Amino acid sequence: MNLIRVLRILVLCELGLVAAEVVALFWQEPYLPPLLQEYLASDLDSPLSPARFLYVLGGLVPFAGFLIGSIGLMSLWRPARELFLTSLIVFELLGLLSRPQIFAPPVAVLDTANSMVVGAILAITYFTDLRMYFGFRAKNVHERNEKPPNPPLNPTVAKSAPAG
Repeated sequence: MNLIRVLRILVLCELGLVAAEVVALFWQEPYLPPLLQEYLASDLDSPLSPARFLYVLGGLVPFAGFLIGSIGLMSLWRPARELFLTSLIVFELLGLLSRPQIFAPPVAVLDTANSMVVGAILAITYFTDLRMYFGFRAKNVHERNEKPPNPPLNPTVAKSAPAG
């Protein structure tokens, strides 16, 4: 199967899993034990402090970068790989600043599946021939509308080989 098609399918799966995870977060309360339900209720009833407002606002920037990076990966946009990875790193750093996360089993399954799909996306964009679309040589590949060249295994052999 074509790697570009696999990448596009993985990105669409990842976007779908993120949407399903957000929806499941709002429907998880009946699946939690009573003490955790009380904790979530107290968390939602607490007033919005300036620090928490900045935390939420700070989460919107990497989310926008994540969406733009995802769409860019599907269209093989050159800076999309770095934007996608940077937004994931910022999300993880913001997670260190947040309160403890509580997931019901369905949300935990979606989160784990999302992590596996993100890992597959990063593996395809960094460790396969598709990396040439996103690297420093990507400009030449896109201008000529051709597949990226396969780098020679041994550059000295490639130089000494007879032309023709």
